[in-house]
Parts: sequence; structure tokens; C-alpha cells
Amino acid sequence: MHAVLAHDLVLAHGSHAVALDRASFDIPVGASVSLVGPNGSGKSTPLAALAGVPPAPAGRVDLAA
Repeated sequence: MHAVLAHDLVLAHGSHAVALDRASFDIPVGASVSLVGPNGSGKSTPLAALAGVPPAPAGRVDLAA
């Protein structure tokens, strides 16, 4: 069972920098996940998209209920 399932997700930080380009991933229930990178590299962009703010322009994200 998955907590998060993303398929062909496209996310941009601002209007120019693409943070994810057709990324797919599955995060199982109970898994620990870390996003690591320097300041300004777009770590918060996928987290905001998982919350739906802003909505991803392409792809699909399913969250477990």
C-alpha cells in the first residue's frame, strides 16, 4: 500500500525552473523520506504540490486517505 503515488509529475518553481519533469514515484505507508539539496534548489516545490498548492500542471498525485 502506498502513502503517496505520483505518475508523470511535472512541477516548476516559478515560471522558468523545472523542478520535476515527468517524475514517477511511490512512497510506501510508514516510509521515511528526505529531500536534500542546497538552498533554492526546489525542495519545497514537490512538498507544496503534494499539498495541492499550487496544483501540478501535469501528472497525477494520489494520496492515501
